[in-house]
Amino acid sequence: MLRVKIDHDESRLLDSIRESCVSKEHPHADFLTGCLKDALHRLVVPSIEREIRNDMTEFAEKQAIRVFSRNLRHLLLQPPLYRKRVLALDPGYKHGCKMVPLDEFGNVLDFETVYLAGSAERKEKAVQKIADMIQKYKISVIAIGNGSGSRETEELASGMIASRFADTDLAYVIVNESGASVYSASPIAKEEFPDYDPLLRGAVSIGRRLQDPLNELVKIDPASLGVGMYQHDLKNKHLKNTLTDVVESCVNFAGVDLNTATPAILRYVAGLNHMTAKRIHEYRLLHGPFRNRDEIKKVSGLGEVAFTHAAGFLKIHDGTNPLDATWIHPESYHLAAKILEKLGFSVDDLKNNEKVKEIAAKIATEKMGELASRLATELEVGLFTVRDTLDDLSRPGRDPRESLPPPIFKKGILHVEDLTPGMELTGTVSNVVDFGAFVDIGLHDSGLVHISQMADQFIRDAHEKVSVGDIVRVWVVEADLKRKRVSLTMRPPGTEKQPSSEHHTETRRESYRNEYRERSDNQSSLSTEKKPFKQSSEHRDRQHNSENRSAEKNRPQHETSKNHDGNQFSRKDVHRQDNRNNRDRDRHNRGHHEHGNRERGNRNQPKSFVAAPKAKELKPISEKMRQGKEALRSFGDLAQFLGRIQVSDPTEEKKRKKEEEQIKKKESENS
Repeated sequence: MLRVKIDHDESRLLDSIRESCVSKEHPHADFLTGCLKDALHRLVVPSIEREIRNDMTEFAEKQAIRVFSRNLRHLLLQPPLYRKRVLALDPGYKHGCKMVPLDEFGNVLDFETVYLAGSAERKEKAVQKIADMIQKYKISVIAIGNGSGSRETEELASGMIASRFADTDLAYVIVNESGASVYSASPIAKEEFPDYDPLLRGAVSIGRRLQDPLNELVKIDPASLGVGMYQHDLKNKHLKNTLTDVVESCVNFAGVDLNTATPAILRYVAGLNHMTAKRIHEYRLLHGPFRNRDEIKKVSGLGEVAFTHAAGFLKIHDGTNPLDATWIHPESYHLAAKILEKLGFSVDDLKNNEKVKEIAAKIATEKMGELASRLATELEVGLFTVRDTLDDLSRPGRDPRESLPPPIFKKGILHVEDLTPGMELTGTVSNVVDFGAFVDIGLHDSGLVHISQMADQFIRDAHEKVSVGDIVRVWVVEADLKRKRVSLTMRPPGTEKQPSSEHHTETRRESYRNEYRERSDNQSSLSTEKKPFKQSSEHRDRQHNSENRSAEKNRPQHETSKNHDGNQFSRKDVHRQDNRNNRDRDRHNRGHHEHGNRERGNRNQPKSFVAAPKAKELKPISEKMRQGKEALRSFGDLAQFLGRIQVSDPTEEKKRKKEEEQIKKKESENS
């Protein structure tokens, strides 16, 4: 339970407010002072505490949502595994290990349950069933969920590959199954596999995540994917809206294969909604695969406007028009045909891989800027449109996710006992938070790379170095066998931080300790004395303040002064300021750069939250209020009553201005 409390000097705060609101000569000064004290403790201070707490909570929520959305984007844009048959294994003890083979398009070929726990004979029988299914369906990759029993399943898969498939390219991948159970019980899963057990649906989801992460993960609530930070403590509305925008951006960035996409991903395409996505899927089931983009117009409820918005993001591979597999919009097909004609090719040449290479080489040999400028002039179209078309023609059907590193394929197993300090490993970043990143190195739990271990220099945000899905090289710092925790570093052994930085950190910590001790001593010594009154900035000129401060620094430490009541007080606060000046001077003499000190120092200092006050328009008090016959409305009325501020009546002000204008007008006429 967190609580925010303002640590303030009550006597000085009360004196400051009393000086502004209550006149010493007022006949009811004592009564008004009591009213001020009651309002201060009962209303003002608690209200400010709540406001600061709300500001801090809002700032933390925005930061958590920002981290979540960034991690979600990188998770959804992980590279797909094209044209690979996958055997999905969902480990389990009591209900067994669910085994589901999938073809290249994610279709279920078979399913079976094997038990990997128990006697050696039982395990051998399970391994034999897995091997038979791999050979029967020509499996290329085994996808193993990282849930309960994943270590035993990984050991069996590793041993089976080493003994029976050593001469093949068969490998296995550990897949993060966060949210698989949520999907298996969702309406989408029930609609896709109405006759399947929820555990089988979870296994299908694990395998499809490896084949096409984007197409599968959009079916799951983003808050259940395990890449956020405190997402269950955030406001559901703000989190849902932000993550939905991220999913829509990722789907339209990667594009959608119209003949394999499910309604779950089609509804995120620009121009489509849940109903039109479902109708497209039903049309495909009834009439077969789409042959070209124009056929989309035959879907009921999908008009010309929706087609214009969605057509560029819906791709059709192996269709009648090869341009349907590119990012080129149907409105620009005629332009693409003219550009190919200028280059000496035709649209049908895009069906031939050799011709595609020749087109790419032709575009690469000429300078893109000069070629695009020349074609734009000849064809009388926009320069940027020509550049985008040339880029698409050089790489038709490209997926922007293909440039990202593929998942790590494994054949052996790693144990915590095998780790030694300084051991080099390769892992996949599974989550990035403010204090570092979690890296999957093949263990049951991910290892932690603290933000201080990511680079040789100071970094403020872990996202500056890594993102979810990145393949990174790490070294073991420490392996805690009891708690099964592994500390990693991304800095190669022998590469340490500069000693000046460490020396500066220790110096800064020591200065903080000294300052805290001095503050405690001063507070204890001043608690028994009457503390000086400090006027508000509204009643003192800035130049006068600076002159007073410089004069106070030049006084001896034993000198005393008097406050507005005539009481003397100690000048220990001057001594404290001198100590701070000496520390700053010593730090400067040690050669530390001022900007570097400020940047590194902010890391250990709390964030400041400043709420900008809203200026309120004061209304003038009436004559009855001045006579005490009518109640005052606010502290602003009280200040007017005491003569602290003057507020003019808008009506009287208008009359005065009007009279002045009339006088000026008469003077000008006379002159």
